[in-house]
Amino acid sequence: MIAPTLAIILLILVYPILQSGVLSVTNEAGTFVGFRHYERLIGTERFWSSLGVTLTFTALSIPLELVFGIALAVLLNEHFRGKGVARLAVLFPWALPTALNALMWRWMYNTDYGVFNLIMMDAGMVDGPINWLGDTTLAMASMVIVAVWKTSSFMALIVLAGLQSIPRDLYEAGRLDGMSRWQEFRQITLPLLKGPIIVALILRSMDALRIYSNWHST
Repeated sequence: MIAPTLAIILLILVYPILQSGVLSVTNEAGTFVGFRHYERLIGTERFWSSLGVTLTFTALSIPLELVFGIALAVLLNEHFRGKGVARLAVLFPWALPTALNALMWRWMYNTDYGVFNLIMMDAGMVDGPINWLGDTTLAMASMVIVAVWKTSSFMALIVLAGLQSIPRDLYEAGRLDGMSRWQEFRQITLPLLKGPIIVALILRSMDALRIYSNWHST
């Protein structure tokens, strides 16, 4: 029964990986060259720059996404009027196409007519426009903000599914024992959310590590 599914997985996932491994140790003529390509790659400054940027981006964005995701999930798990609309609004950034998000944030970060510079200059916070994407430090911070805005809802969706599986009897027992809301969250909610949190971290880390661009070209 599962043979067709396994065959599709082998064809779509495993075969390209194996083929990539073979191509990495051969030249254009198909001759085996060993690890020559890897040696050349390791000796390239652009490789280490890209790797450093990717690891920095991952280390900064993932913890922030997790914190905001848990906070959103806890809020959306409460009972209030318009909860369905609120859940749709939270998922809206994640549902938007990546290309559309990129164009929208690029416009907002624009040095000449971006909305961020306009607001900050009108408020007297800065004297002139800020080149958000032209400075390495500001560009990293800007990209982290975009990633947190877009993917915190993804974290919230996974954590929310875990929250809804926690029996309400545990919270009622905790209230009878005199637990505060913070104690309930720390001693009941977080321990029972370890599974969903680990899944969310793995999925988002895999996605963030695929952002492999050259920092010097920013």
